[in-house]
Amino acid sequence: MGMSRDELLRKLENLNDRINEYFELDLERAKQRYRLVRYGSKITVVDKIAEKSEAVHKWRTRIRTNYSSAESRFRKIWEALQNNAELDLCVLSDALGNVRVFQIQKLGAVLENVSLSINEIKALNQDFDTFKTILQSMNVSEESFRSYLKWQSALCDGSTDIFEQLPKIVWNNCKYQWAGNAYRISVPPRNLNLYVAYCKFHARLGICTNPTCKFLHDPQQVSICREFFNSGHCKYGENCRLTHTPGNQYILPHCPKFAAHQCEFEKGAECLFGEQQAGDPPKTTHCRYIHSKNANPRYPTCRQFAHMGCCYRGLACPFPHSLECPDATYTSECFLVHCKYAHRDLDSDKNGLKNPARLPLTEISTDAFLLPPLCKRDPRTTPGLSWYGLRSSQSSNNIKNGNNTKAISDDTTQFKLSIGSSSSDADEEESTTSDTSSETSQYSGDELDADFIKL
Repeated sequence: MGMSRDELLRKLENLNDRINEYFELDLERAKQRYRLVRYGSKITVVDKIAEKSEAVHKWRTRIRTNYSSAESRFRKIWEALQNNAELDLCVLSDALGNVRVFQIQKLGAVLENVSLSINEIKALNQDFDTFKTILQSMNVSEESFRSYLKWQSALCDGSTDIFEQLPKIVWNNCKYQWAGNAYRISVPPRNLNLYVAYCKFHARLGICTNPTCKFLHDPQQVSICREFFNSGHCKYGENCRLTHTPGNQYILPHCPKFAAHQCEFEKGAECLFGEQQAGDPPKTTHCRYIHSKNANPRYPTCRQFAHMGCCYRGLACPFPHSLECPDATYTSECFLVHCKYAHRDLDSDKNGLKNPARLPLTEISTDAFLLPPLCKRDPRTTPGLSWYGLRSSQSSNNIKNGNNTKAISDDTTQFKLSIGSSSSDADEEESTTSDTSSETSQYSGDELDADFIKL
């Protein structure tokens, strides 16, 4: 018959599914799946699922990708992943079910694509000898490239059928349009001017050598000194630029034993962040790690905390804060050139605890990323207060001027996340964002577009 074994098995499987669907069909399911179409005097029953599958198949077969565009796409992806390893990742699916991995940039205003489609991979493999030369010029080994492909497949829950995205999607209640290699929000994100981007070099190293740095140098966001945290001693002593003690919710790691209900302490380091309550143990008998009730042990390690040493979400972050490679502990693959972590076995951590089964990114809700509203002025961003650690422009001025008593606030309980709606509130956004304060206006959109400096 000229049909391969796999094709025959696929046809038999489809036929078996159709037979099962026929016997399980009831009136309600029939209304949802089928529709009546009139052609003159005739009425035809149309299977909506089959119709959509056929449209998807025709759309995918028309996709043509050449080697040049695939190589250019990989260069952009590799640069984004190496230079901005601390950014959150998400997996988006469009109306046709096409999935891809994206970096969440500029507080959600831009979603940068960091995955190759099946057609782009095929184009690179067809001319791989030439591509090898390009990899060598980029100082990328073939092993790292293959590791990257396994990484993106693992993030997409093992799916290798990653196709090109449709030109428009809706994510986080906002409409996005495809432009270049990224989705960009299609409403003016003027309210991003209410938030100030942190300097990741100051956060990670305790120092920034750029005299004209536009980003916030918050002393509360300087990462913990690991040597002092682990041993109680530091060879640099008082000259160490990193934080020694007592730390805060933004820079202290979460307790791995607490997540497994095996920690010998009832309270964690979070008891230091507020007033001593009646019934609380003495502050000398608490765990030196944070006992986070919001962190989900099945979520991947917080990338921001791992690669920057701090996370602006603090106690509100649902991703575990631990000093380990987020990729190696989540997908078993790490290809980052500047990764500073030893890569261990996925099955157990350094404390001998068995790691829980991790949720794929496809099953992690948008709400987990704690994104600020992009379409309305956020009433919680007022002078002297913070939004999950993100400072308003006024509070950043207080920090720069040395008056940070109000700007540095650990009380996250006063804020509850509510994501603003998108296009329906565009008119309201226009009227509420036109009178931006002088303190806010000094942080232009162009400056926020460069919120993460390349290495």
